[in-house]
Amino acid sequence: VVNPQAQKNWEDRVKTYQVNRDIQWKDGKLTLEFVGNKVEAIAGRWGEGKAAILIDGKPPSEIPDLYVFTRSNYNDNVDWPWDVGAPFRISWESSPREEDWEIEILAVAATGDNLVFNFKLTGSQTGFDGIGKNTEKFVSNSQRVVILPEHWWLEGVKNESSPIKPGYKLKFKSKLLGTDIYQKPKLRKFNRESKVILAQGLSNQKHYLTIMPLEAKKVPIEAIRIFKPPLNQEQLSLEEINPEEWIEKNL
Repeated sequence: VVNPQAQKNWEDRVKTYQVNRDIQWKDGKLTLEFVGNKVEAIAGRWGEGKAAILIDGKPPSEIPDLYVFTRSNYNDNVDWPWDVGAPFRISWESSPREEDWEIEILAVAATGDNLVFNFKLTGSQTGFDGIGKNTEKFVSNSQRVVILPEHWWLEGVKNESSPIKPGYKLKFKSKLLGTDIYQKPKLRKFNRESKVILAQGLSNQKHYLTIMPLEAKKVPIEAIRIFKPPLNQEQLSLEEINPEEWIEKNL
């Protein structure tokens, strides 16, 4: 049933701004004020050149919200996390950086149906970053890795035992969903778009994008695409939302 009072704002969910039509180079820079949580640059077909990217005056690498952790020991041939005995959630207290991480299992003991073990964490840039225990909250020395005891998956698949044993290693990465430097990607065939994610994971509110050429007056960017989810962070607070009132207002 169509609600005639519903807000017709679906067109704002994904919006593309064409360079030299919707937005213009000015004073050697390309700037855009937007509301959303993801920004992409669509590459132009001609020209070369690099550009520095700033979001709210900062390089994306300095925005903590843009970092994610990959799944430990994940590949297409494993049933994750059952096959690998990995922590299924990893967080942080101090802003991460792009880095390879390794957890090595040390001593292992069984208590009833539960496994109790110690492990050490090492980062490719951070180096040795602490020793922890799976039954306690682990905060690495750098605070770039945090694992809670309830976030370890230790049950094997199909009644098989967990792979956790001394010397077993779990490898994962902290990755930046964005880039500090835009560089034109290899163009795709059949006139398909070639895109570069400038920032993904931003708070869904107002931001300012600045693109500054590093090698020429302009860089080959044809358009900027903004993704704006229907809910912002304030609306996601369940304690403050009355579901019936939200449905009546938004649907």
